[in-house]
Parts: sequence; C-alpha cells; structure tokens
Amino acid sequence: MTRRLLAAPCAALALLLAPRAFAAPAVPPDGDVVQAYQYLVARLVSLQQEQQDVQAAGMRWNELAHRPADDVAALDPEPELVVSDAWIAVDAKSCTTLEVPRIDGRWWSVQAVNGWGDTVALVSRRAFPKEPHGRFALCAKGASAALPAGVRRLDVPGAKTRVRVRIERGADAAEAVRLQQAFRLAATGAPRIAPAPRAVPFTSDALPGVEAFDDFDPLLASDPDVAPGMEALQQKVRAVGVAARYPKPRERLEHVIRTQAIPQLLEAARAIGPVANGWSRAGASGSDGADFGARSARALAGIRPSPDEIALYRATRDAGGAPLDGAHRYTLTFRKDALPAAHASDLWSLVALDAATRRVIPNALGRYAIGDASAPTPGDDGSLTLWVAATAPPDAPPGNWLPTLPGQPFELRLRFYGASPDARAGRASPPPLVRLE
Repeated sequence: MTRRLLAAPCAALALLLAPRAFAAPAVPPDGDVVQAYQYLVARLVSLQQEQQDVQAAGMRWNELAHRPADDVAALDPEPELVVSDAWIAVDAKSCTTLEVPRIDGRWWSVQAVNGWGDTVALVSRRAFPKEPHGRFALCAKGASAALPAGVRRLDVPGAKTRVRVRIERGADAAEAVRLQQAFRLAATGAPRIAPAPRAVPFTSDALPGVEAFDDFDPLLASDPDVAPGMEALQQKVRAVGVAARYPKPRERLEHVIRTQAIPQLLEAARAIGPVANGWSRAGASGSDGADFGARSARALAGIRPSPDEIALYRATRDAGGAPLDGAHRYTLTFRKDALPAAHASDLWSLVALDAATRRVIPNALGRYAIGDASAPTPGDDGSLTLWVAATAPPDAPPGNWLPTLPGQPFELRLRFYGASPDARAGRASPPPLVRLE
C-alpha cells in the first residue's frame, strides 16, 4: 500500500516534468547567432586549410614543403618572395626544432599561426635582433621535452600550428632558393597527431549555414583561442549548437544565418579595416585583439595571416567607387614625399589578383608584381606613377606596369615589408586609383 501511495505522486511528477525535459531550448537572440557564426568562421577556414594541405596536397607533419620559386598559383600569393609551408605537431614530450640559416641583405621571416589565424610565434630579424639565426624549438606550453643546449624555446598554445617561411626573392632568385632549402624542421620525438575534427566543406561563394555548428564541441576543443575575451563567444557558439539539434530552432537559426550573419560577414570581407582613398588595411595576424569579426573577414577574403612587420593594403574599387576591371586602365601616383619605399625598410610590392579566385592574373610577361624587384622609374619631379592595365601603356616604363586581363575584375594588394609604424597603423594609405578610360 505504501509503495502504491509513493508511486502515484512520482508518476505524476514524471509526467509533469517530461515535456520540459524534452522541450527544445530557446533560440538565442539574433545578435548572439550572428556573433557566434562570425566567430566560428575563422576556425572553419583554418581547419579547411589543414585538410587541404595534409589530405589533398600530401604535406607531411613537421616537414617544410618548399614551394618552387616560380609557383604563383597559390591563394593570395606573394610573387616577390620564395615561400615554404609546414604543419607542425607537438605534445607534452615532443617539440619541433627549427633551423634558421644566416641571411644577410634580404628580408625574411618565419611565422607560426594557430588554428584561429593568429600569430603565436615569430622568428625574424625584428623579433630577434641580436641573433635571428640558429636553432629554435616550437613547444607546447608546459611541455617537458628536453632540448639540446643552445636551442631557444618558443611556446605555442595548441598541438597543431601552421608555419610559413618567407624570403625576399631579390635580384638573385637562385640564392633565395638556396637559402629557402637551408631552413629545416624536425620533431624531437614522436608527437601524437590527433585527427582533424569534421568540418562542413564550403567555399567563399557558398558559405555553410546552420550545419557549421553541428560539431561545435570538437571544433572548439581542437585548438585553443588565445585572443582575449573569447570565452563569451564560445558560450554563444555552444548555445547555438545545442539549439540547432532541434528541428524548429534549427529552421530559425538557418534563417538568421542566411539573412543576417553571412551578408554582414561578406560585406566586412569586401572592405577590411579602415578605408582611405579606396584602400582598406588588413590588420596583421594576431593584431585583431577582441575583434573576432575582423579575423574571420580577413580569413574569408583569402588574406593569409601575416606578421606585424608586414602591412597590407587592399583595393577593390577605383577613386570613383567603381569596381576594378581589366577593361580599363588605372594609374597610381605617389608624391615625392610619400613614396612606398618610405614605409618599407626592406621592400614593397603591388600585386593584382583575380577578384573571384584571389590568385594572380596570368599574362604573357609572367609579371605578377611590381615594386622593388621591378625597379620602377620615378618621374622628373621625383613622384612615382604605376600603371595597371591589360595592355602596355605607351607612357609607362616597363617596371611601372602591372598587367591585367581585358574585362576581368581584379583587386590590388600593396604590401610593405619591414613596415613603418604609420603603415602598420593604417596611416600610410596609398593614393587613389585613377581610371583613365
């Protein structure tokens, strides 16, 4: 009798609580959904890069892939450099050593980037002015791995890091390649390499919707975000991911992502950073701070992470606000007191990229950049005029002309290496692009 009396209220209580236990959670506010999506995109882009490099391109862990000096087919290329890339894996007992040769008379850097597109270690003359060459070790923070004497330790926050070696090509490309081959990576042990978490495939023209949140826990756990104040954003990602497991909330989340989050992110990717004279400045990797939107916009625009000593300016429109197109000719004139070399202690370079693919534009001359290497000719008054056109302008010295293709939309990227404080801060905006016809 006692058992029946106790069972009755327990059953009633179970019935009362059952609808709530299985009810869908409330959909987060639209603003939280937009922020969560725009935050997560940076991680999705980096993860896709890892999968493309390791699975599709066959890059080996802890080994540098030296790109040929004439390889300009990569996304967001830097034709003025020779480049090597690698993915390194470390754990509590194994570091990865980096051997840097002595390099004189040309710019170079070694940059390590985490899974969110932020710089976590840098080796360069600016970073190590007394002795930039020698042996370094990239180690997981807190790792107990023993290192040989004389090896300088650089801690990284995660188990996986992408490394890029950049070397100025200069007048002697063969010497640049010789130096490129002298950089070496080697693991000190046998690090455990965790498989990459699943990520929905996408392109910049077809971004994922709510499915981007389907595996939010592995995505967040696979690489620590070292940017300040990101814990609140990760909580918003988790809230969206939990709500997305239920049909009705998932439908609402898809609508918010498609109508608000994606359009806002695409608009931010079209004009990254402050804009002046039609040029926008993309901040260096790791300098976005708490601006997670800028970080994701930069990644979505196909702008590879760069160290702080490189200042990148980007133009997609001319002085009149019209999109850049190979059907027209353009000039870019720097005053004598504002030449690009004034903001680049090492070198500067102007590159034209296909607006859709963000790869260099093929041309019969094989000229993909102009700058220090092309030795542009100044005017009689000391100013410098650069031409961007599909055919050689009659008044342009050869080193001042950057070829495009007729009728093909393009964008321009101007980089200052060894950038001045003004260039890094966005106060060295190039002059406006003047359309001639």
